Amino acid sequence: MRFFRKKLLPILVVAGLLIFSGYLYKKYRIAPDIEFPEVEVVDLNENPVEIKELTDGKLTLLVFWATWCGVCREEIPHLEALEGKFPEDKFQIVMVSDEPIEEIESFISDKSYPFLFLKLVGKSSELEVHKIPTSYLIKDGVSVDDEVGLYDWSGEEGLSRIEDQL
Repeated sequence: MRFFRKKLLPILVVAGLLIFSGYLYKKYRIAPDIEFPEVEVVDLNENPVEIKELTDGKLTLLVFWATWCGVCREEIPHLEALEGKFPEDKFQIVMVSDEPIEEIESFISDKSYPFLFLKLVGKSSELEVHKIPTSYLIKDGVSVDDEVGLYDWSGEEGLSRIEDQL
């Protein structure tokens, strides 16, 4: 019994903590694999939008976000700074929220954002998106790059990541 308390118990506790921290890292810092053609979204008039068609021939930065999310609001100026950096027929930004359409409309009503805003049918957690913002670069309906959390897509590294996919 003494061996267990002095030697084995601390080892088991450390091992458990490492496993749990790995689980948390995976859940909250690694973007989940999403089959985007299967994701159901609607525009703000509640018309269905097919992500495959939306992204066909255009590199799309799709961002899961929410109006109440302070980090999401902090990321928006970085996204706005991308306007005009790439041809509109080659690149677009799409913002996806699982909030009610009225909340999205209220948020965007006093400002003209250069993004397309869509409503997710269902909850982002159903897609295993547990942290927002979570961003995906999508080409022809397939994710080619991603980022979890606040990221400066208009910075040197972000621009390079976008250019590499164009």
